[in-house]
Amino acid sequence: MFGEDRLSQGLKKYHELPAHDIMDAVLGDVRAFAAGYPQSDDITLMVLKAVEDK
Repeated sequence: MFGEDRLSQGLKKYHELPAHDIMDAVLGDVRAFAAGYPQSDDITLMVLKAVEDK
């Protein structure tokens, strides 16, 4: 299982990217982890980032 710890590590690594790029990077990590095995469960991912007032 990919798991929360692995997801958390990826989010720490990618947190400064735009939301869409974070999503692409995390999905890439999941695909790499699966190592070509067929997907056996759904994948749902939503990335939200706060917008800072300037």
